[in-house]
Amino acid sequence: MNILPIFFVFLYFSSIFSKNRNKKIKIQKKN
Repeated sequence: MNILPIFFVFLYFSSIFSKNRNKKIKIQKKN
């Protein structure tokens, strides 16, 4: 079993999660 693909998928989802979290933080700062 190769672990690399799983690692890249994890990085992909973590990057999406961080972007969504940053958007929420920016919205909260505006309000």
